[in-house]
Amino acid sequence: MKEVKSSKPYSILEILRKYRIQSSGAKFFIIGWWNKKYYLASVCRRLAKSTRSAFQDFRDSKYYKWIFLAIFSLVVALVTLDFFIPDEYPFNDYIQGLATESIGILITLSIVDIFYRRSDKSENKRLEKLKIMRLDIILSRHMITCQLLGVECLSRMKDRGGEHAEYPEKFDFRNLRDVFTPSLICFDGIPVGLHTIAAHIKLRDIIEEILLREDFHYYPEVGNLLSEYLYRLRNSSRVEGMIKMHCINKELQRQVREKISNYPSPDLSTGVSDIILLPYADLFHFIHFQKDFSEDYESVMGKVRV
Repeated sequence: MKEVKSSKPYSILEILRKYRIQSSGAKFFIIGWWNKKYYLASVCRRLAKSTRSAFQDFRDSKYYKWIFLAIFSLVVALVTLDFFIPDEYPFNDYIQGLATESIGILITLSIVDIFYRRSDKSENKRLEKLKIMRLDIILSRHMITCQLLGVECLSRMKDRGGEHAEYPEKFDFRNLRDVFTPSLICFDGIPVGLHTIAAHIKLRDIIEEILLREDFHYYPEVGNLLSEYLYRLRNSSRVEGMIKMHCINKELQRQVREKISNYPSPDLSTGVSDIILLPYADLFHFIHFQKDFSEDYESVMGKVRV
């Protein structure tokens, strides 16, 4: 079999063996040159990093704009003097030279400032992207929980427990008749409706904390999407309180199940006029919005992940 040559660069010992270098003087020279090459590269990297850091500190200081304005004013003054002073004036050459040097310093500072501003922009964008990717891990986990509970809440008790929990193509309000039955995901005896609204409230609180901490300067579409979720779930705590009140009253549960089962409009296109059904209509809309939000979220995050 033909031996495949590795693309890995040679080490110093491999170089000495390959060329059969036996002389101690030659070995000393080659080892010194090899170490010097990597030492100089390390020094250059450190120098570039320290220079960048020093210029950033200088640019962020309160003296930077005053120095810039002083140099600009000096250039304007020197150019004005050179224009009015006759050529035979003894200090005219010095004024022209100083004006040229000042213009060069001004142009250099401007170019370096533009370069570092662009560099800072790309670095800040990269850091913000990393933050969003970390937040995506947390949000995705809670969104999956909301989806599982939402699908379970919209399913009849006999249809629960499938392998795949996917939102139905058409949402039917009458499927909420089993909202007071226990959840088959949590196994704690608490009605699935309470688990569903609690999961949405928890996701809402997490999004609220994220929006208070992050400004999404480079990815405003992510911030706008999360803000919309926060706005749409503004009444979720009230809905949770009303459902809790119904859970402790068997008669209210019976009335709710009966009214939901016989409701004429499965998609709530005509609205809800019965006050006892208002929290369940809101829960229905929350689950429907959660589906649309999940699709929009994946679309937006797909652009961020690129």
